[in-house]
This record gives sequence, C-alpha cells and structure tokens, in this order.
Amino acid sequence: MMKKGFLAITSICLLCSCGNQGNDEQHLRFVETARPVEVADSVTQTFSGIIEEAHQTNLAFKIAGQIKTIAVSEGQRVSKGQLMATLDDTDYELEKEAIEIQYNQVKDEVERTRRLYEQKSVSRNDYEKATAGLQQLAVQLQGYRNKLDYTKLYAPYDCFVQKVNFDPAEMVNAGSTIFEVIDASRFEVVIDIPANAKTQDLQTTKFYCKSQYSNNEVPVTLKSIVPKADGNQLYRARFTMPRPETGTITAGMNAEVIFKSVKNSLDNQTTIPASSVLNDGTDTYVWVVNPDSTLTRRNVEIDRITSDGTAFLNSGLDGSEIVVRSGASTLQAGEKVKIMPEAAESNVGGLL
Repeated sequence: MMKKGFLAITSICLLCSCGNQGNDEQHLRFVETARPVEVADSVTQTFSGIIEEAHQTNLAFKIAGQIKTIAVSEGQRVSKGQLMATLDDTDYELEKEAIEIQYNQVKDEVERTRRLYEQKSVSRNDYEKATAGLQQLAVQLQGYRNKLDYTKLYAPYDCFVQKVNFDPAEMVNAGSTIFEVIDASRFEVVIDIPANAKTQDLQTTKFYCKSQYSNNEVPVTLKSIVPKADGNQLYRARFTMPRPETGTITAGMNAEVIFKSVKNSLDNQTTIPASSVLNDGTDTYVWVVNPDSTLTRRNVEIDRITSDGTAFLNSGLDGSEIVVRSGASTLQAGEKVKIMPEAAESNVGGLL
C-alpha cells in the first residue's frame, strides 16, 4: 500500500514539473528585433577595358647556329626553366674539348714550373708568365663552356608561346627571335577613363574587375595612369590583377573595371532603429539577443538620430548582432525572450 502511495506522489510531482516548464516557456516575453546595417556612402563607376599580358618577351639564342630541336608549339603553356629549343652543339663541343686539352697541358707545365721556382731553378718572372698563361686559358675555356650552354634555350618564366618563328634545321644568327612569349603568371587590365575619374580621390577608391566569362568581382590594384589625354580626352589607366587560376584569364579578354569610391568618412558606422536605444542617465546602450535567446546589455556611441527614426552609431555594434527594437525599457540582463516572427510579405501589418 505504501509503495502505491509513493508512486502516486512521484507521478504528481513529475506532472507538476512538466506543467511548470510549459508555463515558463509560455511566460517568456516576445520582442521585436532588428539587425544593425553598415553605412556606406559611396559612388560606383564602371569602365570597359581589355585584359593584357603583364609583358611580352622575344626569346633568342645568344649564339649563331643550326636549330636542332624545337621542343614547344604555339599556344602551349610553358613552365619556368623548361627547355624550349636547342642548337646543334657539335662545333662548340669540339672547340671546348680543344681548349680543354690545351688548358690541362699548360696546367701541368705550370705545376712543374712552380716546383722549379720553389727550388729556385727558374726566375719569378718565368713562373708568373706561366701562371698568367694558365689563367688566360681558364677564361677561354669558360667562354667555350658558356657557348655550349647557350645552345639550349629555356623559358625565363611561366609563359604562353605566342609564336614560333623557326623550324628545325634552319640557320639562325645570335639574337634572332625564335619565340614570342607572354607572361602566364601576371595579367593587367587596361581601360580609358575620363578626366572626372582621373581627378577624384583615388586613395579612397577600391577597384574590382569582372571578365567577360565571369561575374566575380576580383580586386585589382591601380598601377599607372598616363598624364596626357588622348584625342577623345580619355586617360589610359592600367591595373594589375592577382595571379589567376589556370585557364580562367587569358590576354585579349574583354573586362570591366569597377570604381567604388567612398565619399565621406563613415568607416565602421552602423544604423539601428532609434527605438532600440536606451539611456540610464550614465550610459547609452541597447539590448543584444544572444544565440541562446538571453539578453546582454551593450553600450553604444550615438552619432546622430534622424527624423525618420534611424540612429547612426559610431561604435558598439559591428553589424553581426540582433538587437531588441521595441519594449526594451522593461527588459533585464540575462532575461530569456522570444523573438517575434516577422510578418510575411503577403500579410503586411499582420492582419491575416
């Protein structure tokens, strides 16, 4: 009998507990909320242009000879240090071997002369002449080794082969352009701008580029503006682009450069409804709704409140918070609230 009584009392307690939890949720206050809005007083201008390679280079051999191999083709992307072409090195190899033999012979003679000089069997002058002759041969030998290295042409940087001017077996002179290549790692965008864009405060202007095949705005950096206008009273401006992903940008693409210039110094300013702002005689503050629906008091600095009920803040909020918009004066720190859902667009005023 006592066991049944205990179970009954326990059941009543659990029911009361559940009822209290439900009542607690029901007694939470509903609040209307708002999000701070970042202020940006800016002007946007868009200019059409074209993407160009950062620079184009003509590649040539330093020496004359007959082309042995062409290792790349037009349109090919080439990595820095990659072999692009070679000359027939037979004659240069023979010249190097001949001077190498002479060098080794003189080197042995100089060594014998050195030992005789140490034994005072030859004069100092004879020893210095022998040493100087060996040094001259060393310079000549290095020159022939360099010529042998010059029979190979390597890519100076990551590039695209724009044009190949010769075929294998053709004779070329030193300095004859074998390849025309364009830089594949850096691009620039070129536009023509009017005088009012040139004379504005470009120090506070941010620049972005959109190519013809992408709507993504890529930040670009102003490189130069020519000081003299052309016949149409336009100034040529050049911007550097960040290193693109392979194949996303190529020279010759149409592009747009967007100027976003800040007119006033409104950095870090946000706006909220004026009804969110409270003052206790000492501090100006708002109620911030935390992720767990509890409230935190946050002090703010007011710049001005406009006639339409908008408060401009200099500090206190960064735009990521949710603040209480109405009924804030009766709230307390740590209190848990319910956020009132916004009325649907089809139910303006909440009449339905």
